[in-house]
Amino acid sequence: MSTHSDFHFKFLDGIRGAAALSVVFSHSQTLYKQVLPFTTFTMIGFDAVHCFFVLSAFLLTFRALMDWEKYYENWIEQNFVEKGMLYDRILDDDELNTVTNNKKDSSLFKFLDHTAIKFWLKYFFRRIMRVYPTYAIVLLSIVFIDPIGKAYYNAIKTSNLLQHLTLQSAEFIFWSIPPEMMYYLFIPIIVIGYVGITHMGIFLSNKLYCGPNIGAWTGRILGNIIIFGVRTLIALYHDSGESLHLSGSAHYFLSGSICAIWYREIIRLGLFPSSLEEEKALVKKKQYISNENSGVCSYIINNLPSRHWVIRRFFDWTCYFIFFIILCTMPHLSSKVLGLPKNLILELYTGGSLYAFLILAGLLSRNSSFVNACSWNLFCFSGKISFSIYLLHPIGLTIVNNYATSIGVRGAVNETEDDEKVNDVLDAVMLAFVVTVVLSWCFHKVIERPIMNFTNYVTKSKFFEHKKNDKHSNLHTA
Repeated sequence: MSTHSDFHFKFLDGIRGAAALSVVFSHSQTLYKQVLPFTTFTMIGFDAVHCFFVLSAFLLTFRALMDWEKYYENWIEQNFVEKGMLYDRILDDDELNTVTNNKKDSSLFKFLDHTAIKFWLKYFFRRIMRVYPTYAIVLLSIVFIDPIGKAYYNAIKTSNLLQHLTLQSAEFIFWSIPPEMMYYLFIPIIVIGYVGITHMGIFLSNKLYCGPNIGAWTGRILGNIIIFGVRTLIALYHDSGESLHLSGSAHYFLSGSICAIWYREIIRLGLFPSSLEEEKALVKKKQYISNENSGVCSYIINNLPSRHWVIRRFFDWTCYFIFFIILCTMPHLSSKVLGLPKNLILELYTGGSLYAFLILAGLLSRNSSFVNACSWNLFCFSGKISFSIYLLHPIGLTIVNNYATSIGVRGAVNETEDDEKVNDVLDAVMLAFVVTVVLSWCFHKVIERPIMNFTNYVTKSKFFEHKKNDKHSNLHTA
């Protein structure tokens, strides 16, 4: 895997894209009268939004954790190790990207007053700019452009616009925006707390045993227990009716953060399996070395499945199993397959963990069949414009309903056979997908992408630039 600043998997784009399209399908059934005769996947959009929560928390926590570990250890390097004080680092020299001030003397106040503040200011600025401007543009369009407002059933009006802009209210499809932006505030607490507990363990271990490893892993285990305990309590006692507030969905976000921490520790332990291409290159090198000592036993050994193949295959099968369980959390399948009540109770309590395990298993399976299926170009493309799809799909659905009168519910009225009626409605659903994706791509190119480019430009400006000396290099955050 490349450095964390280049951390990117098509698989994750595919998961995000599939979730976005699931929301479109779900709302076509429940809100826009493109109702098909089967209800098996009617509530899939609800699950998809929760999957968004987990995936967003995973990506943000992982990137912040990797960056903050490097920053924190460089601060330790300057204030403890270089001064001959007892403290061991837990990252290798080539992993460190040291940040320092030009002044020689350091203190906790300077640690908090300079680079650390800019580090998290950059994080908050990027998060706000990623979501809020496009969200605000859509809200204003709904209020002041009547055809667009009708597509959203005029849920946003001048009377409640201010409440939506200040995240005090969230009508219609916008209920997921406030809790996600609220959780952005808690990611620094999780990351700083987890890294801080780890280094506290290192410090105590050095004092007591003159070695950092016991303390480091004790701190990490304690950090995981705390986060997992909080997540479990919230999952057990949360109020699912409080969807607008973070308390109603915090366990989904925490599942993503826990998944990111576990993934980081798997990489730290060197348990991340090689991909098929990496393994082939390694096998080819070994075969070249052992060519002179070839024999029957050597041939058999070389053709046995490697541990990397076994790990990839195990997690590939695990992905399919978890995906099946996720499908069974939907009301219809929950009743038919598991014999549970026909509601979302199973998803509300276990959904976050299931999505997190699916992400983790997919990453560990590398280029397996499940990952390749999720990396389908349509899913990946939809994943890159997923936020635009989420915001604009009511417009696409309304366009199809109002103007494609030969298909959908209006077209089905003129059909005499039930099969043709179903085909007309299915045509409307498929056309709604196409219109929504095209509309979202245009919005992404014209509005969302320029905002992202502006954000990148600002975060590379002198205000966010860290001071550096000749010995140390600058820290770049993802």
